[in-house]
Amino acid sequence: MAIYNKYSIIMKKNILLLMAVVFASACQKNATGISTSTDNLLTHKLNYSRLDTTQSHLRAKSTQLASTFSCTLTANYNGSNSYAMTVNDNVSYVAASTVYTLYQNGTAIESESISNFNNFTITRTLTPGTYYFSFYQVGVGQTWTWQTPTLTIVAEPAAPAGMICLFRYFNSASGQHICTYDWEELGSTNVGYSFEKVLGYTYPSASSATNLKPIYRYYKSSDGSHFTTDLAGTYSGFVFEKILGYVGTAATATLSRSLTKYYRSSDDDHFVCVAPDVPNTTGYTQDIDFVFGYLQ
Repeated sequence: MAIYNKYSIIMKKNILLLMAVVFASACQKNATGISTSTDNLLTHKLNYSRLDTTQSHLRAKSTQLASTFSCTLTANYNGSNSYAMTVNDNVSYVAASTVYTLYQNGTAIESESISNFNNFTITRTLTPGTYYFSFYQVGVGQTWTWQTPTLTIVAEPAAPAGMICLFRYFNSASGQHICTYDWEELGSTNVGYSFEKVLGYTYPSASSATNLKPIYRYYKSSDGSHFTTDLAGTYSGFVFEKILGYVGTAATATLSRSLTKYYRSSDDDHFVCVAPDVPNTTGYTQDIDFVFGYLQ
């Protein structure tokens, strides 16, 4: 009996030690390969996103056009205020000639004949304003005229000196949101994502102020979703993408606005906001890391 008790105690100690090791590993915040260096994001802002693999991640889910006539206008950002505008429709016809006119703020700025209209795309440098196309087509015994939905381009918002913006975008096709600090990643609109708002201002490096921590962006390839968090680690199905900036660990006179996050499981959407900017649709619940920093 004494021998049994002796080995029983030893086994219990080993089990407790193993549990402690597993728990410590699970609580480890700094994942391998994630840099929290003091490099200032402002110094490499233009190529930080443009040259990594993020651009291939930002994609819209395919949109099925209705059986009745419909058309879409989308734009993909190429950087430096250059946008590739694409028009799609679901009309089947043989056109003898097609003339398009591009409008900015209701004024025609460009008109041209084209020989073929199918996934029509033109690339232009666009200044802030509202754009749309009108089309006039002559076919076999018929004519068509219509205009596309509008596309709004806005200028890059400015941040206070020494700080960077935290931008939020929304993809109406997938129902998902994404955050970035780099306007050159998406511009006003890109691959289905449209600019929504500036959530606030963060610091570009850990040494910009005291009591700062990085916030991270992760990506899931299976559904194209992204989420932002202050907890660096390994998440099932997600890969680390980038640091989005450095936020306050607690509220201060400068960083007084709490950065919060909601989650909707139906489309795997992670909604980052600052109170009172809360989701205005159903299905969202507070995420596990609900308040994860403070910004200006």
